[in-house]
Amino acid sequence: MPPLTPEQLGELPVRLEKLTRTFEETVLDDICRRIAKAGYITDTAEFQIIRLKEMGYANDFIEKAVADYTKKSDEAIKQMFFDAGQVSADFYSEVYKKAGVPFVPLADNPYMQQFLSAAVSQTKNELTNWTQSMGFSVIENGQRVFKPTAKIYQEVLDLTQMQVANGVFDYNTAVRNAVKKLTDSGLRYVDYATGWVNHADVAVRRACLTGLNQLSSKVSEQVAKDLDTDVVEVTAHAGARPEHAVWQGKWYSLSGKDKRYPLLSRATGYGTGAGLCGWNCRHSFYAVVPGISQPAYTQEELNGIDPPPITYNGKTYSYYECTQKQRQMETAMRKTKRDIIGAKGSGDEGVITAKSILLRRQQEEYKKFSGEAGLLTQNERTRVYGFSHSEASTAYWKAHKFLSENTK
Repeated sequence: MPPLTPEQLGELPVRLEKLTRTFEETVLDDICRRIAKAGYITDTAEFQIIRLKEMGYANDFIEKAVADYTKKSDEAIKQMFFDAGQVSADFYSEVYKKAGVPFVPLADNPYMQQFLSAAVSQTKNELTNWTQSMGFSVIENGQRVFKPTAKIYQEVLDLTQMQVANGVFDYNTAVRNAVKKLTDSGLRYVDYATGWVNHADVAVRRACLTGLNQLSSKVSEQVAKDLDTDVVEVTAHAGARPEHAVWQGKWYSLSGKDKRYPLLSRATGYGTGAGLCGWNCRHSFYAVVPGISQPAYTQEELNGIDPPPITYNGKTYSYYECTQKQRQMETAMRKTKRDIIGAKGSGDEGVITAKSILLRRQQEEYKKFSGEAGLLTQNERTRVYGFSHSEASTAYWKAHKFLSENTK
């Protein structure tokens, strides 16, 4: 068993993803309430007074929300890397023992402590940069534009009030349009150096996986030195992306000295964003000693690691395509839940009912597809802040009542 399995790499960032969605929905709920409040004011002079007050409250609110998120995420990052380090230490203690090499426990190991400290620091910095570069990605004049959070507060307040005051839209329509613009986007992170924009939880997951992969690879390289081996094994999992499936589960030479095995970097793209331990990659590698270690998989097992394709609604899906479709369904459900929370913040009962019905149908389809594909449902990934058990029940019963009253 490897120090960090693909399943563990996938699960370790979940707590931080959940914290990030909590933060996202906190901001979304607050701004939607302010939009609804501003839309009532048609007098321009009065609105300017209210606007200044609301912007002051909003800035204070965001600062507090960011501080709270930062504190909780820092704790979660430390715990995540400690758990990863402990798993690696437990695994390698047995490997060292078999190889007859003294093993130093995690708490007393300066190399491990150094790697852990660097990984924690780097990931914290990534999340700090994210909170300073967050905002919403909205459509303006047919083009998608990124707006920092403080600016979007100001713009949607101004636009909503102006549309209502000038009679462009009635109050409900103006507020609904503004809320939809925000919930369609969700909170996003932008990397100004590259122009890369993504949802907040996706950006955080990516930062966590990057840190975990770097920690795992550094530890594996150090272990290889300690065990005087140049050979490593790459982990494997079902549903790997096709370009990764070709090299997973095999042995490689770290430096190219051992000619019996392909060079790791050349065969797997290790060290590049698209390769082993790169963007959103759940593969890792660990040191093995030929003659002592045994491969985790035979070639036959690797060839059959994926379940057979399925046919769903007339379309055939490979196992990898099933996992991707499931992720898309989860993303769609999170979007619908944002719509419900935004509508709740603005007091739009019509949207709450309509989106509750949609969510119920999405959940039924998600459960059906996951069952036929043989995939576990990932409830944690579709849960967002503010959508507690009580609110989930409210949404369910709204949908149930509407369908009961309107279905012949």
